[in-house]
Amino acid sequence: MSRRFVVLLLALLIFYSMQNLAFEEKIGKDSTKNFENDYTHFVVAELGSTTYCPYCPDASDLMHSLHSLGNLPFYYITLVYDKSDVAQRRGRAFNDYFIPMLYVDGGYKVVDTTSEISYSNAIKSSAERNVRDVDIEVNAEWNGNDVSIILNVTNNENRIYFGHIMVCMAEIDSRWIRNDGKHYNNTLMDYALNRYILIPGGKTKKLEVEWENKYNLQEGNTLILAFISNWIPHIQQNPWEKPKPNFFIAQFVDDANAAEI
Repeated sequence: MSRRFVVLLLALLIFYSMQNLAFEEKIGKDSTKNFENDYTHFVVAELGSTTYCPYCPDASDLMHSLHSLGNLPFYYITLVYDKSDVAQRRGRAFNDYFIPMLYVDGGYKVVDTTSEISYSNAIKSSAERNVRDVDIEVNAEWNGNDVSIILNVTNNENRIYFGHIMVCMAEIDSRWIRNDGKHYNNTLMDYALNRYILIPGGKTKKLEVEWENKYNLQEGNTLILAFISNWIPHIQQNPWEKPKPNFFIAQFVDDANAAEI
C-alpha cells in the first residue's frame, strides 16, 4: 500500500466523518430484526484457517459449539486458505498472516485468542454496536444442479443507503479435512454475488441470482449466507506487529441472513 494511497484514504475518511457526524445516532431496536430484542443485527464471523493448521480444529469446534448453542445472533463461515482461492482472496483483504484468526462483522473485531470468552465477547459487542437500519432477506431453492437465489434488501431509513452486498455459498459438512482428521463446517466455496447497491430511503431492492454450481455442492448440505456492509472504509489493525503490513481496510456489516438448502 503506497504512502500516497494511505494519505488519500485518510483524507477521505476525515472528510466523510465531518460530513456525516450528524447521522451517527443510535438506531432504535426493532423486534423484527433483533435477536431476543437485545441486539441491533445479526453478526458475521469469518474464521481464517488451513487444513494443516494444528490449532485450527479447536477454533473450528468452538465456532460450531457457539453457533449451535443459539445464545448469540451470528452466522459464521470458515475460510480454508490452502483449499479455496475465494477464501484466500478474502484472507488477503484482511491481511491475515496468522491462523486461526477470527474476523467479526467484516473486521470490526479481530480475535487471535481461541477461547469461548474471547469469541463470545467479540460477537456480543459487535451485535450491540450502532448500525444502519437495513434488513436483508434470503430465499433460495435448487434449480436442477444450480441454485436460484432471491434477496430482498430493505432500507428502513429516510436517507439513501449505499452498501456492499456479499452472498457466500458454503458447504456445511465440508469436503475439507482438518489437521485432526475431522471435517470443517461452513466452508466458503464461492460468492454468488459480490457487488455494491444503492437503495433509496424507505425502499426495498430485489436481487435475483442464478448461481452455477461448479463446486458440486449437494442438496441438504449447502449454506447461503448473505450480508450487507456500509460502504464506508475503516482502517483496522491485526493483533500483531510483524510482518508488515498489519493494517487492513474493513467495511462493517449492517445486517446478515442465511438459508440452508
